[in-house]
Amino acid sequence: GLTATFTVLMYNECFSLSMKLFDSAYTCDELTGNCEKTGRTYWLGFDPIWRQCYNNLMFTNSVKMKISIIVGVGHMIIGIIFSCFNHVHFHKWMEVCCEFIPQILLMSGLFGYLCFMIIYKWIVPPGNSPMLIRTMINMFLSPTEPIAEDEILFKGQGTFQQLDAILIIITIPWMLCIKPGILIYRHMKETKAEKKESDKIKEGEQEKEKENEKQDKNQKKKKGKTFGEGGDADETAHLLSGNKEKESSDTDQLLAGVGDDDGLEEEEFNIGEIFIHQMIETIEFVLGCVSNTASYLRLWALSLAHGQLAEVFFSYAMVKIPSIVPAFGAWAGVSVWLGATLAILTAMEGLSAFLHALRLHWVELQNKFYKAEGYEFVALDFIKLVDDDERAALDIVAAVEAKKDSDST
Repeated sequence: GLTATFTVLMYNECFSLSMKLFDSAYTCDELTGNCEKTGRTYWLGFDPIWRQCYNNLMFTNSVKMKISIIVGVGHMIIGIIFSCFNHVHFHKWMEVCCEFIPQILLMSGLFGYLCFMIIYKWIVPPGNSPMLIRTMINMFLSPTEPIAEDEILFKGQGTFQQLDAILIIITIPWMLCIKPGILIYRHMKETKAEKKESDKIKEGEQEKEKENEKQDKNQKKKKGKTFGEGGDADETAHLLSGNKEKESSDTDQLLAGVGDDDGLEEEEFNIGEIFIHQMIETIEFVLGCVSNTASYLRLWALSLAHGQLAEVFFSYAMVKIPSIVPAFGAWAGVSVWLGATLAILTAMEGLSAFLHALRLHWVELQNKFYKAEGYEFVALDFIKLVDDDERAALDIVAAVEAKKDSDST
């Protein structure tokens, strides 16, 4: 509703007719048809005098297209800011530095600069009026060439565009390389720490085995002197060797478990997959900036189509029908115009505009912060949580009892 009210006031269109809310900024001679500017501008939106100009359609198309771009860029920048809120909430500081900052710089430096030039041309008195598309293309294709005098908007534009182009180019490897590099460094650091820990465990177990061997030898000597060479000595040696084998088997299982975990982590951490994923994310964002901005031009297209359609309804129903049937033409014309407006423009085209707006929110806005990685929604269920806790406790008790039984045997 607020957006519709804003566009009505900005485009000064209501059922394809201009509303004269304020006095026009032009004075026109009724005999010659020439119009002269009075020295001021219209207070809000389009001046109604544009309806009488031959280049009305060209002017309204240009303004509607530029407003659509400004609204779209602002909408996408809000989505990027939402992504920063998500990163801060989940304490993902690496994503803030490696994703949010270069993304906001890229969007602001590229299309934010375009919006700045659009607004600047509206505010500054008409002197030079360069083609903004040509200016954006030359900023990348010929950044070192001087700007022509008739295409300069403000002082220092050439230097600013060179710095802006360098910043935009830097943001691409920033998004592409820094995050995978940090992940690789973290993985190497964790691998070294785990290797040191496993080496310490192995050294400790080796020393323990040596001590056990010494104790076994000493105990054998003592038992041999006390009991002689009988069966008791053999039984004692057998028990000691059994304990030793049990300890060594436990140690081997522990070390094997550590090795298995390392192998699992190595399988999970794949440098190639990390770079491919980051490359896809970077390409998707960079190309999405262009394609998503172009998608917002549907606002201009819808406004143009609805305005032309409403104008056709009004000209045929309210002008031609009364001229054909003078007696009841006004009643018939109003009925036809009102029915067509409510059925087609309000109902059908209103639903179409709603679907377009829904798509802009769902795709162009949410792809800046909503990942949609396919996590299944799980509703909160206290009974299930209690059952899971009880099942886990029973599993622990069963494992402890099984271990006791195995030790006793």
